[in-house]
Amino acid sequence: MDQVEPKWSCIKEGMIIMKQRTACPLMNLSKYLPLALFMLVLFCQCATVPPLDQRNSAANFYDDFSGIGIDPSKWVVIGDRFSQPGDGFLHFSATGRTFQMLRSQTVFSSGVFTMSILDYWCDNDAPHSQQLGSIVGLGLGTEGHYVRIERGQVRAGPMGYSSNIGGYLEVNWIVPSEPGSRLHVDASPSAITSGFLQIRYDGTRVSFFYRTSVTQAWTRVGPILTPGWTGPVPIFIQGLPGGTWSDRYTLRFRLDSVEVDPISVSRQ
Repeated sequence: MDQVEPKWSCIKEGMIIMKQRTACPLMNLSKYLPLALFMLVLFCQCATVPPLDQRNSAANFYDDFSGIGIDPSKWVVIGDRFSQPGDGFLHFSATGRTFQMLRSQTVFSSGVFTMSILDYWCDNDAPHSQQLGSIVGLGLGTEGHYVRIERGQVRAGPMGYSSNIGGYLEVNWIVPSEPGSRLHVDASPSAITSGFLQIRYDGTRVSFFYRTSVTQAWTRVGPILTPGWTGPVPIFIQGLPGGTWSDRYTLRFRLDSVEVDPISVSRQ
């Protein structure tokens, strides 16, 4: 990601000027005392600027959820359990069998798509491999032809990807040419409650990543896919409290932002 250029060059330029001036053997030092004091103050101010990794970088926010109400120019809203009260977050809270989604009004031929998740919580204790996971997902594509990375939860157990913690990160996708448009799944155990999910699409191939903080390196999950889309596609956010047929489970989370960057931007 592009980062704000540090303003330390002003110090170096100022020091060079002072050095050039003091190189004159005939100069009156007292004449330049105000300039020296000014440069000292400037140095102290610049020296207190936090490191780049602790400052806001030049992120390309598709939505930072700062306004009151979901922006209809950015999202098509499906369902009623997403809310945006104006506190800088998109909120989700739902129980039972309900299909909830935000689909972008903009479509993309390529890009790096990043979603920031906070405070994931659910009470899901369903058996795994039953399509009953409680998920928050970031996806790319259209109905019946999409890819998605998600954080989900089912009952903890010794078998399958639910492992002994119940939580998982999962990449899934649908190939429309296959009979029945079967959902493919690639999952691994994970208990993260806050972090970042990311999809990278170079116009042909799609890869998936996550990390738990901005200082952590990205970790790739799942396979590298070639979806075969014939045109630009939307991104989507999905919340699913308990799979396709359960009315029992509750899911809550917040989203801080959705970013869209050019695929050429370094993500390290």
